[in-house]
Amino acid sequence: MLLPTRPIAMRCAVYFFFAVAILGTLSGISPVTCSKRGMVGAIAVYLAASLLLKAVNVILTNAVVERYIEENEGLAGDPEN
Repeated sequence: MLLPTRPIAMRCAVYFFFAVAILGTLSGISPVTCSKRGMVGAIAVYLAASLLLKAVNVILTNAVVERYIEENEGLAGDPEN
């Protein structure tokens, strides 16, 4: 089963945005600066999480296909054997 890329990446981005906003507020940075940094960071986290999840999906798909091929090798009726 493939992992849902978009919802997981969006959730990570939202968590990161609020984490940066809270840390910036506690540090005494202005709200505009916190929101800019949070937005840039959230975009970066979204892109990174999307790429990472797509790579994981490719790896999982390849593993499933390889296992299926290994399980069905003897069922094809290979004339050489």
